[in-house]
Amino acid sequence: MRHRRFLLAVLVALCSEKVLACGIGPLSYLTYGGRDALAMPNTIFDIECQSILGASDPAELVRDVRNSRVELFALTCDTDLREFAEAVRDDPKAREMIDDYETVRSALCKLVFRWLHSLQPYYYSFERETAPEPFDLAPYEERLASVPEEFKRYLRGAAAYFNQDWDAAAAHFASVLELPVEQRAHRSTWAAFMLGKTWLRKDPARAIPFFEKTRALAAEGFADTLGLAEASVGWQAQAEMKSGAYVDAIHRYAGIGTGAALSLRVVCSRALDEKPVDPALVQDELSRRIVTAWLVAHTREKDKARKWLDALQSTTWDGVVPGADRMAWFAYQNGDMACAEEWLAHCEPKTPFARWVDAKLLLRKGRVDEGTALLQELADTFPLGDAWKVRAPLLDDGSLSWVEARGVVREELGYALFKQADYHEALLEFLRVDGDRGNWHDALFLAERVMTPEELQEFVETEAGNPKLTEDDPDPYDHCPPDCSIAALRHTLARRWARMGMWDKALPYYPDQNARRFWQQSSESIPEVAARARARADGANDSTLPPRERAGHLFELGRLIREYGPDLFCPELIPDATARDRFSPPDFPADLPRRLEESLEPYPRMNHFVWVAADMMRQAAELLPDNDVLTAHALYLGGVYLKNVDPKAADQFYKALVRRNPNLLIARQADELRWFPRKFTDVVLYQPRPEQHWYDRKRNVTLAVLVPLGAVGLTLAAACRLRRRFPPRHGR
Repeated sequence: MRHRRFLLAVLVALCSEKVLACGIGPLSYLTYGGRDALAMPNTIFDIECQSILGASDPAELVRDVRNSRVELFALTCDTDLREFAEAVRDDPKAREMIDDYETVRSALCKLVFRWLHSLQPYYYSFERETAPEPFDLAPYEERLASVPEEFKRYLRGAAAYFNQDWDAAAAHFASVLELPVEQRAHRSTWAAFMLGKTWLRKDPARAIPFFEKTRALAAEGFADTLGLAEASVGWQAQAEMKSGAYVDAIHRYAGIGTGAALSLRVVCSRALDEKPVDPALVQDELSRRIVTAWLVAHTREKDKARKWLDALQSTTWDGVVPGADRMAWFAYQNGDMACAEEWLAHCEPKTPFARWVDAKLLLRKGRVDEGTALLQELADTFPLGDAWKVRAPLLDDGSLSWVEARGVVREELGYALFKQADYHEALLEFLRVDGDRGNWHDALFLAERVMTPEELQEFVETEAGNPKLTEDDPDPYDHCPPDCSIAALRHTLARRWARMGMWDKALPYYPDQNARRFWQQSSESIPEVAARARARADGANDSTLPPRERAGHLFELGRLIREYGPDLFCPELIPDATARDRFSPPDFPADLPRRLEESLEPYPRMNHFVWVAADMMRQAAELLPDNDVLTAHALYLGGVYLKNVDPKAADQFYKALVRRNPNLLIARQADELRWFPRKFTDVVLYQPRPEQHWYDRKRNVTLAVLVPLGAVGLTLAAACRLRRRFPPRHGR
C-alpha cells in the first residue's frame, strides 16, 4: 500500500501541471539553471569550416565517408580477382592461373575477414587493434608459381602486411615498383599506396612520399580502379598529422572538402596537445582560423584554450586580421577581456560577431545603455540562416542545440531590459520569433512571476495583432514549450485571474479549445467550464443564499478546480521560492523581490490547485450539518485529493468524516480501514430522530415550572410542622 501511494504521488506530481521539463527549447536566463547572459555561446565547428573553406554545402564537410573495413576489403578482393582475370585472359593457361590465384587469395581473405569482424567497434584505430592469426604462404607456393610476378609480389606484401611484419611488407611492395614498367601495369598504384600505409605504421614522415607517388602513378596511366589516388590525399594528411606537420595536414584536409570537418577536429586536438604549440599554426592564416574555430566550438578544452591564447598573444598583429572576430570571441570565452578588446581592433568593421562581443564587453563594464543599444541594433540586423547559427544550452545537463544567433541576441536583449525594469519590452523580446521559437521559459517567468495581472493584461491587449508575434499556439496539448504566441499568453493571464478568484476577468481570456478533464480531452470547451466555475464561485460568495445551497456551490467549484485545474487554474512554471534570492538588488530592480513574493501568494507550491480544491470541500462541510451525505462526500473528496500529496492534511478530513457522520456507512468503512475507502457510498445506516430543545415541548415547560414550585411548597410545609412540634421556648 505504501508503494502504491508513493507511485500515485509521483504520478500526480508529474501529470498535474506543465513543468516545462521535456528538454525542448533553450536553457533560460530567469528560471531554473540560470543561464549566464554575459557568456558567449559556442560556435558550430562544421558551420565555421563551411565559412572558412567556402563550401557550398555544409553537409558535405561533416559527411562520414568512412566505410567499415569489412566493406572496403570486400571491394578490394572483388576488384583484385576481376583485374587478375582480365590481365591473364589471353594466356593459354588462364583458367588454371585464375584458379590458383583465387585459391591463395580466398584463403588470405577468409582469415582477414575473420580478424576484421573482431575489430568492427574500433575501425581506424590502430592503437586498439589486436594481433591477427598469422597467415602462412608456404602451403601455397606451388600455386603461386604460375601467377604473374607483379601479382605474386603484391600478394606476398599483402600477406606480410596482414601478419604485421612491416619490414617484409615494405620490401615486397617496393619490389613491385622495381619491376619493369611493362610488367607492373596493374599493381603499381596499389603497391605505392600500401607502401604509404606500411610506413604510416612505422614512420609517418616516410609514408608521405609514397602517397604522393600513388597520385603520380595514377596520373601516368597506371591502373587505379579502386580510386587510390583520391584516397591517398586523406591518408597523406593523416601521415602529416602524425609526423607533426599540422599546417600541411590542415591544408590537405581542407582541400578534400567532403568529410573535412571530421578530420580537422582530430588535427586541432592533436596539434594543441603539443608542448609548445607549433608557431607555424599561429602564423598560417588557414590553420589559425581552423584551430580557433575548433576551440570556440569546444569550450570545455580549457587547458588547450589557454595554450592557444598564449600562442596568439606571443605574436604581434597589425591591421585587419582575417578571423579576428572569432579570436575576440575566443578570448572573451576564456575570460581574457583585455585580449578580446585587442582583437576587436583588428576586426573588419560591422562584423556581426565582433559587435556582439563588443556589446558583451560594454555590459560587463557597466555601460548598460550602450550595451543594450548595441544589442537592440544587432537583434534587428543580425543575419539569419545556417551560416549564422550557434550552439546554445538546452537544459542543465549540458546538452547543446543549434539555434539562430539572432535569437540568442534577442534573448540577451530581453534579459538586459529585464534588469532595467522594462518588463513590457523584455517580454516582447523573449516572445519574438526570428527563425527559431522564442524563449517561452523566460517569457513565462515575466508573465507569471514578475508582471502584475494588470500589466500583463495591458501587454496582451497592446500587442494583439503585432506582426512580430505569432497569434496562435499550434498544439495546445503539447507538454513542451509552445511557439511563443499571444494566444498562449492570454491563457496564462486567464489562469492568473482565476487563481486570484477573479473569474469575471479571467473568462474573456480563456482559449476556445476543448478542456482536459484529468488530462483527458473532454467535450466541453475551456470557456464553458470556466463559465460554470464563475457561476459556482458567485453562488459560494453570495451570503444571502441558504447555507446548504452555498455549500453545494463550493462543492461543485472544488470539483471543477480539481478536475480541470491545468486548464483553469495552474501556472505553467513550477513555483520557485528561491527566485527572490537570485534577483536581489542592487543588480536587479528594487521592487523585484516584492513582485516575486506577491506572485507566490495565490499559488505557493507545485500542484497547489489540489489544496485549493480540498479547501473548497472543507468550507462546504463547515456549512452543512453532521450525518449529512453531502457533508460526508465533501470531507471524503477533500481527503482523497490530499492523501497522496499531504497525508497530514488529509488525516484531518478523515477524522472529521468519522467523527461527524457516525450514522453513514462511509464513516464506518473509513473507521475500520483507518483511512479513506476506495469508493464513496451514500448509504445511511439509520435515520435519527430530529433533535429538539427542551423548550420545544409544553410538558417540559410545565414540569420546569411546577417541579421547582412543588419543591418550595414541600420545604415550607416541613418547616411549619417542625415548628408546631417543637415550639420555641421563651426566656424566664
